[in-house]
Amino acid sequence: MRPTRVEEILAFFGLRVLMGLSWTANYKDYWSCKHGIRNELICETMTRTRFEHLTSNLACTFPDENPNQVFRDNKVERKKYKDAHPLWPLQSTWDAVRAACQDKTHYQPRRELSLDEAMIGYKGNKSWVKKMWLKGKPTPWGFKCYVIAEAATGFAIELIMHPNEKITISDLVKQVSAPILDENHHIFADRYFNKAELARWLLSRNTYLTGPVKEASKGFPVDFISKAAKNPTFYKRMKALQDGDRGCFHMRQSGQLTATAWKDRRVIVMMSSAHQPQRDADDFVMRTVQGHGKCPVPAPPHVVDYNQFMGGVDRSDQLREYYSCSRKTQQWWRHILTFLIDIARVNAYVCAKEHRPRLKQRDFCHSLAIELIGGFSEGSARALPPFLQRVPAGAGGHYMTKMPGNYPRSCANCRLNNIYRPCGKRPRSSYGCTTCNQYLCRDHCFVEYHSL
Repeated sequence: MRPTRVEEILAFFGLRVLMGLSWTANYKDYWSCKHGIRNELICETMTRTRFEHLTSNLACTFPDENPNQVFRDNKVERKKYKDAHPLWPLQSTWDAVRAACQDKTHYQPRRELSLDEAMIGYKGNKSWVKKMWLKGKPTPWGFKCYVIAEAATGFAIELIMHPNEKITISDLVKQVSAPILDENHHIFADRYFNKAELARWLLSRNTYLTGPVKEASKGFPVDFISKAAKNPTFYKRMKALQDGDRGCFHMRQSGQLTATAWKDRRVIVMMSSAHQPQRDADDFVMRTVQGHGKCPVPAPPHVVDYNQFMGGVDRSDQLREYYSCSRKTQQWWRHILTFLIDIARVNAYVCAKEHRPRLKQRDFCHSLAIELIGGFSEGSARALPPFLQRVPAGAGGHYMTKMPGNYPRSCANCRLNNIYRPCGKRPRSSYGCTTCNQYLCRDHCFVEYHSL
């Protein structure tokens, strides 16, 4: 196999982006001879054999950094290195994408950010990154990645894989929020991440935190607990709030930290270090009420802002999935690589949309693929489908006859039309057309293959 070069690698990734625009279940269909399936740009850019060679030999680490080469004769040291560096097959690529996301010269994120989990689908068992299962997620099995993204656009700022060793949620949030500290950003997160101690630490770094919190969370006022054993003094107040009308709430404040118990369908406890313990007259959220449709429900400012700004990571996931270049593979690190490609593509689209507000993601992905291909053309010449090159049966010596040889072979027409026998095997025949040099079934396949 001949060595590759930079232009060919860029064209290879351009084809991957282009395949995300017109996705098919089998990548071989892009090089098909059938009308409506074959992609002429992909065929002209690279042959299928070359694409498969590049895919199978793709590597994202240098040989002198590969533990399989460095510790070839030391199995113990090799395992220790892989345990300490679970992203070793693509660590340099991971660091490069993270650095580009945090580069303020390309894009300056707005004040409101959201913190949430993003799942990278994987069901195998041969990975050095810890595989997890999250109930209720669209992708329940895979690698968990913690993402901070801009709430309005979904621009990803920081990515951290779930570590293999044990770590507290507070320490994890401190790591993922490190690039945006001391810049007066406002983080919105669900109650999996929110703690009073963490909110105070972020506030000391000029960063605000808002989101729901467990009512029995450490450092939280006990009068928000509805159980009499833990809150003998004020548990009746919480019981009354549970039985009250939608929109009722009461608040507590400690310094700049505000806690709110608000009645929606059930009581929701919110915490914020950026809001005052009061409600403006125009603070409402829309809720569907049976028999009345959507109606405004009074809500504290914590809830209004949380509903507006919490979906940044979900927005990023949505943009990624629209034209994802992910493909089924048994190598776990390739799933993470396509995740990084999709993250970089979505971030680039957000940057471009700042200058062209009406730009569609599909048009941007097409332009990006053309730019990466850059005129590279080492594919096969345009080939017409075989049935357009045939002649009618009986013309020019095209007749059904016994083919030379002692063994039958699969029918060419059945192969083109994906026809199988009930047992699951291809139909085979000893007859065919010697002029076309094709084996064909003796019934309709001969006529159909030679039809114009």
